[in-house]
Amino acid sequence: MPGLYIEKVRDAERQRTPVFETLDRMLRDTRQRAFELFQQRGGATGSDLEDWLRAERELLWYPPAELVEDETQFRLQLAVPGIEPGSLRITALPQSIIVRAEGTHQHDKREGKLHFCEFSERRLLRRFDLGTPIDIDRVSANLNNGVLEIAVTKAAKHEQGRPIKVNIAA
Repeated sequence: MPGLYIEKVRDAERQRTPVFETLDRMLRDTRQRAFELFQQRGGATGSDLEDWLRAERELLWYPPAELVEDETQFRLQLAVPGIEPGSLRITALPQSIIVRAEGTHQHDKREGKLHFCEFSERRLLRRFDLGTPIDIDRVSANLNNGVLEIAVTKAAKHEQGRPIKVNIAA
């Protein structure tokens, strides 16, 4: 099976990458859905957090994951059954990994009468902050039997002291 594509972002300030555009779109969609829930409740104040969390649950999928660290690397596993390799997007940042995908599920009208469907159109979005600088050129990924495995090599000790710019939007 061909390897998965991994986007490597060294300096988010220099280029606008698709992962940040996706995050912005998901934030807008969540904000819109939370407002719709607020309106459905008659506009009563006091439940804004519940509206936001419900909107996130409806729109985003956070699959179960496992993160293991040793002296030289992190090994990350995510359960992503039904996700095709071509729909997975992995982004390596200086100290984190972002995994995203948009799954689609359609019914073939020739299959027969649909009684119920528990598949959803939610989007996968998980960000894993590793707390240690990583070598973004030495990140690899494999999808096997519905489990995404990502190996992340830590940056060499002499590179870990290097400052990393972080922009905080007001």
